[in-house]
Parts: sequence; C-alpha cells; structure tokens
Amino acid sequence: SMDNKGRVIRKAVQDQFYKVHPYRIQTIGTVEHLKNPSLERMYAFYNTYYVPNNMAILISGNIDIEKTIQLIDREFSIWEYKKLPKLPKYKEPKIKGVERVTANYSGEQYALLAFRTAKRSHKDAEALQILDMILDNSTAGLINLNLSQQQKVREAGSYPYLFNDYGAQYLWGVPKEGQTLAEVEALLLEQIEFIKAGKFDDWIIPAIVNDFKKNEKQRLEGNGPRVGMMRDAYLGFEDWDAAVRTLERMAKLKKKDIVKVAKKYFKGAYVAGYRLDAEQEIPPIDKPPIDKIDIDPSRQSGFFADVMAIPFEQIEPVYLVPGRDFITRELASETKLYYARNPLNDLFDFSISIDIGTLTDNRLAVARDLLDKSGTPRFTSEELKKEWYKLGTNFSLGISDQETTISISGLDENLAASLDLLSALVRQPTADEATLAELKDIIISRRGDALKDHRTIHQALYRYHRLGDMAYFRRVPSNDEVQALDREELLDLISSLLSYRQTLSYT
Repeated sequence: SMDNKGRVIRKAVQDQFYKVHPYRIQTIGTVEHLKNPSLERMYAFYNTYYVPNNMAILISGNIDIEKTIQLIDREFSIWEYKKLPKLPKYKEPKIKGVERVTANYSGEQYALLAFRTAKRSHKDAEALQILDMILDNSTAGLINLNLSQQQKVREAGSYPYLFNDYGAQYLWGVPKEGQTLAEVEALLLEQIEFIKAGKFDDWIIPAIVNDFKKNEKQRLEGNGPRVGMMRDAYLGFEDWDAAVRTLERMAKLKKKDIVKVAKKYFKGAYVAGYRLDAEQEIPPIDKPPIDKIDIDPSRQSGFFADVMAIPFEQIEPVYLVPGRDFITRELASETKLYYARNPLNDLFDFSISIDIGTLTDNRLAVARDLLDKSGTPRFTSEELKKEWYKLGTNFSLGISDQETTISISGLDENLAASLDLLSALVRQPTADEATLAELKDIIISRRGDALKDHRTIHQALYRYHRLGDMAYFRRVPSNDEVQALDREELLDLISSLLSYRQTLSYT
C-alpha cells in the first residue's frame, strides 16, 4: 500500500482533509499499527461490536424461505444481545482556503482536489451525486468532453465519497508533458465554475437518471449486487423504502438545484494534493523471526472432519442447448449471429468479434486510441459522446493479440439508433492531424512513466519470460514508429475491420 501510487496521494490528501475523524485512518493501518498488534484488543473489539443488535443478515437468491429461517434460527439464536458503547462525535474544523499537500512517487504526476460536501443522509446528497456525474460520467461529463476528449490533460475525472458523517467530492487529473500540476488544477476548477454558472446542457440530468436506472437494472441481475444494495442501505441507517425510491427523487431535480449545491459547497475551500515525480521514502520494517514448523499433511482438525461429514447433493452440470437456449443464424458468407433473449430486463449486449489482433497488425492499439477521439461525418467527437450518452449506450473497442471486439450495450429500445452510430463511427471515423499529434505525445509520455513503474516492468519481464520476442511489450511500435504513423492509415485500419470475417453476438 505504501508503494501504490494511488494510495500514496489519497493518504496525503486524506490526512489533511480529516484532521480529527477516524476517516483519516486507512483500514490497513500504519507501520506502527503492524509493529504493535494486540490480540487482547482484537478480541475486545470483536466481542463488543460483533453482536446481533449491531448486524444484519442479507440474503438474495432462489431460496426456500422456511428452511432458510430455520437455518438462521439454528445457527444464530444463541447469539446474545449486548449493549453497545456510545460512539463519539467528531467535529472537523473547517477547511481554510486552499490547504496544500504533496507526496512523492517516481513516475506519473497527479493532482487530487478534495472538497467537503454533505453526508449521505443529507437532503443535498442526491443533487451532489448528479453534480458528480455532470462532471464525469466517463462519456459526456464536462471533464470528459472539455478535458479528456480535447486532450487538454492526459487523463482526468471525479468521484464522490458520501459517508455517514461527512461527504467529499474529489477531482483528479494527470498532466501532459510540459504541463504543470497547477495548470491541471485550474482546468479542473474551471469545470466546477461552469456548473455554478449553469453552463451545462438541459438534457444531461434526465440522461444521468436514465444511466443510474440502467446501472440499477444491471445490478438487480445478480445476487451479489442485490445484497450490496441492501448492505449499503443498512450501513447508512437508511430505511429500505427510502433507498429504493432514490431514483424517483433524483428525477425531480432541476438545473437550479444542481447550481444551488455547486455554489453552496464549492466556494474555494479545498485540499489540493500534488503527487510529484520524486523518490518516496518508505519506512523500513524488520522481518520478524519465523519458527520452522514441521507439517504433518495426514493430520485433520475436528472442524475439518465436521465440515467434510456434512451431507450434500452432487451438483450436476446443465448444458446449453442450441435452438432452446440460443439461436444461430447464418447472415452472410462466414458471418454468424448468435442470439439469446435476456429473460430479466430490457438491457441488450451486442458485439462483433473479428479475427485480427496485434499479432497481425501492431498499429491497432494506437488506432483504437485515435478512434476514441474521433467523430463521424455527421458528429464531432464531442457531439458523438453526447449522442452515446443520450441513448444510454456504452461503446467500446477491445484489442487483443488475436481478436478485435466492437461492443455496445444499453437499452434495447435504442439498439437500432446505437447500431447506426456504431456503423458510422467504425466505417467513417474522422479526426484531424492536431488530434493525432496530441495523442502521439500522450502515448509517448505514458511510456516514459511506465519505465519508472516497477509493476509495469514486472509485467513486461513476466511476459517476456513466457513468450520472448512474441511478448506484447516487444511487439508494440517504437516511439519513432508511433511518431511516423499516418492519420489516414490509422483511420483506414479501423474502417477496414468490418471487411474481415466476423461473428455477431446479441442478447
């Protein structure tokens, strides 16, 4: 964790942001915590808080309710109520103007800004979530369009943390070569000012609510995410009936509501953290002596024997049957469509798999990056991002060694319109020379930082050990080759993809 570039800057900012509240302490603790573990205090903590009146059992699935209740009663009824200690209240001092911190880490520089907002139960919490998505929804937010898409910075984004006691809004950015962190900070703050001035499109709030609805439908498809939704409401002391009506309340928010909270919480008081390209100091940790233990593999604990003695029914595989579980259609010569109905909701997934990858053409990864900054004859790149978001459709182009996959997903009612956009973008992508020149500089800048990143170097060595000169990092275009790439050849490479043999999948 101390050698993780994300944790390094977050910890520096968090230490300044929370001067009193335990939120400032990361769950993993500090070196001093690890040096002095107290088994007695661990037991005391467990025995104090792991009690039935301080917990919930959350279940989602195709269960037998009566048998499940019997099981819970048998296993948990012996747990006894214990009075909980009164939790202390923590009063954070106000942030005074701009409070600055720095952290060192070799490689990529990074700016992280933190504004204090509202706790999760506050009446402004939902408007603040909408505000965050107006800033960054990965597609058509102000940061996405004004900074990332126009390549004014290398990367940028935002995210909120609305906790039970306090809330925060984070904005982050990575500078380009020759760009200062102060310039990145100014660009991020400018996006906040746009919101305060109401300079965002009227359609964006309903589109964000629809995006949330789509994500909720996806979460409700799986038992794990369903339990997660219940868990979040329980831990936030939120009534379940109120939790499930969150999107209803969001849909009633107006532009003036978002402008109001922007003016209320973003008045110029924030913590600004800069991660600098410099060697960090990591405190040494003495390795403790470890006694050698002779292990007898034939031994079994009583607990293990009890578990193995539990009766169970052997799980039998259920195989997919063509014609029943999915349908195959021959659309053209060597072009197949595999189709299956989504039995749960109105969400679709559509993909085109093409048998060409970086083993065939190592320019594909750069062409993919250029496509992300490209438009169509009808839409500029920024306008195209807005169209995707209005439709509630996600578009992606995946490149591997032997395959290229073009994918879209979203609401089934918008499939036809989404296919039209996909076809126009892939068949007739448009980008100017300045966009490609900026992209080349960003790619080369990323590579420079990667050479200082031990994790990337480890991955490269691992792949080289397995594959030699066929390893990915040995096959990418050199910096000189990247600089020599031609805009037309990259766009032609993308537009030629649909002429290859392909397989279509639609759910």
